Amino acid sequence: MIFLGDVALPDSGVIDYSESLEVFGSKSVFFNLEGSLVKNESPGKRGVYNNLGAIKELTSKVNLAGVAIGNNHISDITEIYQSCQLLKESNIGFTGAGPEETIASRPLRAVVQKVNVSVLNFGWEAISCQPAKEGREGVNELTPKGVIDQFKKEKELYPENKVIVYFHWNYELELYPQPYEIQLARLLIDLGANAVLGCHSHRVQPIEIYKGRPIVYGLGNWLFAQNYFWNGTLRFPDFCSKQLAFELDIAGTNHKCHWYSYIKNEGKLRFEYSEDLLSSRVLNDFVSISRMNPKEYRTWFKDNRKKSFLLPIFTGMESNQFRLLKINWIMFRHYLIQLLILLRIK
Repeated sequence: MIFLGDVALPDSGVIDYSESLEVFGSKSVFFNLEGSLVKNESPGKRGVYNNLGAIKELTSKVNLAGVAIGNNHISDITEIYQSCQLLKESNIGFTGAGPEETIASRPLRAVVQKVNVSVLNFGWEAISCQPAKEGREGVNELTPKGVIDQFKKEKELYPENKVIVYFHWNYELELYPQPYEIQLARLLIDLGANAVLGCHSHRVQPIEIYKGRPIVYGLGNWLFAQNYFWNGTLRFPDFCSKQLAFELDIAGTNHKCHWYSYIKNEGKLRFEYSEDLLSSRVLNDFVSISRMNPKEYRTWFKDNRKKSFLLPIFTGMESNQFRLLKINWIMFRHYLIQLLILLRIK
């Protein structure tokens, strides 16, 4: 099963990926649908979205198992229920958001390699993933307790299923996982998860093997058009052009990394090479960090993280009240930056 990161296609033909999907073959594919799904929107529209025609074209070329919609852009253009309706009409399975909490928390279940698989998707409120509540649309909220409770419930209901947890977390452009992410990911493996994967930072983050099972902290972008969204202003640094298609061997341990480059000036995705996960450089680069205990990693992360300006660290040790205080501060910081941009100060 192949897992991809953020997909944002405003129209067909915006990114040429015609020569890049041979390695996928008939393998099942799952990715994050970054933004509202719409029938017709112009690239000048504020927000991030996916054009239905472009997504249908993509699904005609891959064996799509489903998509994650628990992200911070799913309601940028339309209400969530409208995206859900278009996905249903297109026979595309989804998980991670919905018109109310019960639907948002519903896992995606599929058969892959003759194995029953469940995918749970969660979005982090600190990055503007609006949580779904009873009678209110939103995403499946990422809180440690909520994640663990839903995971245990799925394992209890479907004990034979392979369960994969797919997060929308961390700060944009951050290279390293938050301390709480490492703790939560490893705890899920301890409880029986077959893999933990994340996205949102728009760059490939470290990968580790924990107790024989993979944790991909950040899948990065995948088919994310640039210079189209937010009136053509949304673009990413060059390091975001390194793209990963992570192949999870559901029935074994032969996981693979398929590497691509996004050629921004040509709007083209180019396949580079494939490698076994165990021999991947991205895995080896993380070896020293993966050997740290939680306290050691918190200290290391404080000194080495890439996004630090007025952004709190989430350790996993804070109380729920302190966690919410940090989230509120991040939201205030976001509004302040938007005001400075509006006033042309920043």
